[in-house]
Amino acid sequence: MDLKAFFKNVFEQQEKANVPVVQEIIERDDYFLTSYNNWKSRKAYLEWNETLFREMNAFRDRGEKHRDIWFMNSGATAALLWKRSGQGVLFYFDYLKERVLSLGYRSYMSDRKSYVRKGYAEYIERHYLKPKLHFQQGATKVEQLYGNITIECIKHNDEVQQLKFMCTNYRDHNYSEALDFYDLMERVLEQGDLA
Repeated sequence: MDLKAFFKNVFEQQEKANVPVVQEIIERDDYFLTSYNNWKSRKAYLEWNETLFREMNAFRDRGEKHRDIWFMNSGATAALLWKRSGQGVLFYFDYLKERVLSLGYRSYMSDRKSYVRKGYAEYIERHYLKPKLHFQQGATKVEQLYGNITIECIKHNDEVQQLKFMCTNYRDHNYSEALDFYDLMERVLEQGDLA
């Protein structure tokens, strides 16, 4: 088998198996961090928060659906998908992580996976957060807050396709009932400043 055929076979097998070609921990360089801090100091996230808050309330209160923002709440999973592209999406992705961390969560993993798809490369950056464990004396269940939270930014080639914010809670007798997803979103989208 020649070298070209070998690599073609490797990538075709990877695409069929849906296994990432590369999986790595997210590490932000100094340039990104400086730009991100400038973005936050300008409070650029306010417009993003206001849009999500307005659309969430329209969906929750009146069942109105937005063309580019979807809310789902079904059983143990609740999610928001936002077809958003352009400048600032990665900054907002990291901002959402900071907001969740301020609510009693810990970072479990932040990684980037790269896939070969038919006609494009797909990159998925993900922040996976878990509630800090709180054991209260006399309590018989572990407090799960809102459950585990996954925040994803999906890109095709270098173009952002969507942002996903998802909660998955435990349906187990060892855990307390999960708190409401819309309550979580209201707390994440509050206008408080991050230190």
